[in-house]
Amino acid sequence: MHVVFMRRLTRIAGTVPEAGRLLDALDGLDAMTLRPVMGDTALRCAIQHATWRVERGWQGGLGPDLCADLFRETTALLEQGCTRAPLEFGAARPDRLGLEHHSGWIWNNEHADDPALRAFQDLVKQNYDAFLCSPNKEEIEGLRQGAQLLTELMPRLSRSALSHTHVVGICPQEGRWKGSASSSQFRLTGTIFLDRASVSDPWWVVEHMFHEALHQKLYDFRHGHTLFEPYDPSREGRTIQSPWNSFAGDSNRWDAFRAFAAFHVYVHLALLGALVEQRHSELRDEDPGPAGPIRVISSRKAIDRARYLGDALRSICWDQLGAAGKRFHQWLTDVLDVLDPAPGRADAYVHLLLDLYRNETSRVSGSVDADSAEILALATEEAEATRSLLHDLAASEEEVRQFNATVSHHLGSGTATAHERFREIRSCVSAAIQSLCRDGHHIEAAPGHPDPNETVWRMIQRSSERINVLLAPRKETLETVLTHSPRIG
Repeated sequence: MHVVFMRRLTRIAGTVPEAGRLLDALDGLDAMTLRPVMGDTALRCAIQHATWRVERGWQGGLGPDLCADLFRETTALLEQGCTRAPLEFGAARPDRLGLEHHSGWIWNNEHADDPALRAFQDLVKQNYDAFLCSPNKEEIEGLRQGAQLLTELMPRLSRSALSHTHVVGICPQEGRWKGSASSSQFRLTGTIFLDRASVSDPWWVVEHMFHEALHQKLYDFRHGHTLFEPYDPSREGRTIQSPWNSFAGDSNRWDAFRAFAAFHVYVHLALLGALVEQRHSELRDEDPGPAGPIRVISSRKAIDRARYLGDALRSICWDQLGAAGKRFHQWLTDVLDVLDPAPGRADAYVHLLLDLYRNETSRVSGSVDADSAEILALATEEAEATRSLLHDLAASEEEVRQFNATVSHHLGSGTATAHERFREIRSCVSAAIQSLCRDGHHIEAAPGHPDPNETVWRMIQRSSERINVLLAPRKETLETVLTHSPRIG
């Protein structure tokens, strides 16, 4: 990856003199010294954007003057013997995770007004329409405890992944971070973003820090290897749907790169989940009392998602993977086979849809904005569709009777709120669909009837799209608020 970025500087040195001088300053640095400098998000983006501007006429991203200023400042720092990242050099308080093997730092807004800061601010705001927070002591301690737990669970894998993460940023629930637990982007390599509301929980940090660090590792791999074939318009439009994510606006339709990135992460999370489950079991054996909640994805869920994505990549996007991508896919599949030696059928997905269904049930149940009549109408429609499925698949009379009685009880309950009735009816629907999956993942079709798995897909997709509309924030003008609000005083 370092070689690739040095090559990009070489290609633009004739047009951007500051790039040539930076290249001279970088030349001869050993790998350990080069790592924090070339890992700097602002510097790497400046090199990338300047290269695109020179070679493609691109007009976006960081402006040419800011790129030149950052190249000039980095050159001066290197000539003075400074081997830290340009962005870190201006930080008033570069707090660290406290790991011997990790040289990265935790972002803080106390920073000198220099080209590195201006570039970083522009990049984050362009991509997220918001900016980072300065963490407090409790949040920093949560990050450190999480990093330490991760290192204890996975000494080698955590070291490998975190070596690609140079800055940990704490983000608010604003801009494009709204509704997101954590984030990272190929366009902002070197930095990961974690939700401020959750970083005080070390176990939450374990999963999400590892998740985003793995993305950074793959981004660096992508820069230096043939992970994907060159862009070909004829392949555009082929996507993989992740059925455990909302169907709103086709947000669960992923291109080959996003699907591969998720496949890569879920294979690793499957191992993390297994190790955490083992650790939790050992803690319960040592102390029969309640071992506190551990917010880490289960190994089973991660395995199921990895299997789905791996199979979909092979069947839908295989020709989009480059030589390294195909070998990498095979290696990840081999690892998955060790973690999951007896996989189920490749075309199963109902269990993944039910993950979304249950998550969105909780989301609606906890929302004060959801209209009571509309959510009850939605739950009633879903119950009717499920009742038809039970009939089509020749469920026992007792199963159908019990389902009807339970749904009718919750619909007619006079003491429960609409949100509570919605939750209970959906729980019945989820349990009924799950019971039809004899292997836990797939529903066998009855002769002469449509594929029940597709029926479930369509029902949950429609529900997901409607829920997104029901929960969309109502946009009221100031005039509307004043007109309909009670007069004060």
